[in-house]
Amino acid sequence: MSAAILARVSVLSCKINRADEIDEIDQIHQINQMTNTPFKKYYRVDEVAKYFAISVRTVYRLIDEGELRRTKIRGCLRIPIDEITRYERKLREEMEAF
Repeated sequence: MSAAILARVSVLSCKINRADEIDEIDQIHQINQMTNTPFKKYYRVDEVAKYFAISVRTVYRLIDEGELRRTKIRGCLRIPIDEITRYERKLREEMEAF
């Protein structure tokens, strides 16, 4: 990695660690955009459950109901980061509508 990219990542890390705390997945997404390198694009069901502070069974229910899209990689269920951010955006829009 070049020094310029490392400097940008360092600046981004400082911004990310500010007191009002940005969500972990948003941080990863921002770093991906800054460096143009993938960090983590797919998450396990238990990681998604932890992120949304819900049970693993609820994540499976969201998948079964079509609320959350998933993919399989060699038989393992994974949720893409883009799907997680899409679903989170949808939840925020629903909250703002009230």
